[in-house]
Amino acid sequence: MVVFPQLAELGQSHMAQLYGIEDLSEATAYLGHCILRARLVEVSALMLSHQSQEAATILGATDAKKLRSSMTLFATVPGAPDIFAEVLATFFAATPCDVTLQALT
Repeated sequence: MVVFPQLAELGQSHMAQLYGIEDLSEATAYLGHCILRARLVEVSALMLSHQSQEAATILGATDAKKLRSSMTLFATVPGAPDIFAEVLATFFAATPCDVTLQALT
């Protein structure tokens, strides 16, 4: 099971809210954890290895939206790896998730 963390307030399910990221500070801490950061970078690279397909084809429509939200969140973290912006560029024409950006303000 692949998980792309997003803001808790954007999740619909109990699990999404329970395990969601609270804010930019928590996203920064997530990327500061060596194992969590490495896993998120790895799964992002795996997505990029399928760049000839659409995100919705790979993950399904709902999880593709979560991917966009997650990559928007983590690309916003100061000093974040470029791979998150690369996923946005590859699968979403470099267009971040507006709902995520609004929630961060």
